[in-house]
Amino acid sequence: MKTRLTLKPGQRGTRKLVEEYGEKLLYVRYRYDAEQKRRIKTVEVIVDEVPWLPKMGRISCTTCVGIEIAVEEVPLRKQVKEAGGREMKVHFFTALRRARFCFGRRGACE
Repeated sequence: MKTRLTLKPGQRGTRKLVEEYGEKLLYVRYRYDAEQKRRIKTVEVIVDEVPWLPKMGRISCTTCVGIEIAVEEVPLRKQVKEAGGREMKVHFFTALRRARFCFGRRGACE
């Protein structure tokens, strides 16, 4: 079965379905079944809506991340440099690979 035509509400050929489903209508699709020689009209409708907050994406262990360290935090700056961080004076922050930043947390990046 192949979909040849996908229409959004308000396009030609969707008027009756817009009247029936209203704002809940997302798409109207015309599908063709060559074996049975039939055209099938399908609708995609919203049936439920709830608030949702996406999870933050995970950062890979090889990604370089920026860390802002204040000038007066000398011990922390030294610790980050020992872990492999490099200072980027143009942006006033230190760049450090995430795998190295996980010092003190075993297995966090494995």
